[in-house]
Amino acid sequence: MTDIQGYTPLVFVIDARPSGRDACEAILAKLRFAVAPFDSLDKAARAMEGLRPDLVLVSKEHLDEMRNAVPAGRNDTPLPILPLPEGEVSMTTLIEEVRRALRAGLSATSSA
Repeated sequence: MTDIQGYTPLVFVIDARPSGRDACEAILAKLRFAVAPFDSLDKAARAMEGLRPDLVLVSKEHLDEMRNAVPAGRNDTPLPILPLPEGEVSMTTLIEEVRRALRAGLSATSSA
């Protein structure tokens, strides 16, 4: 999902489980998202000092902690943070949730 200017959204995937991280990364990269995988909140938070993700996917157990720890997104809009799918959740559902969150964020920045 790139816009007219060729912009590719950066998605942070934070999951201690290598299999979960790898699966999300593979699916999102195949759709041409820029993906930065992390195995801990601390590593992702340090990376946020230099990178500004457009969206964060994190395990449900760390969702509130992540929401409290992250700075605003681009143009000081709230950074979308979504829970990673668990169990047999469809990857189609993940993709639709990511796209919905990014569209909401992009429309908020264009109206600012």
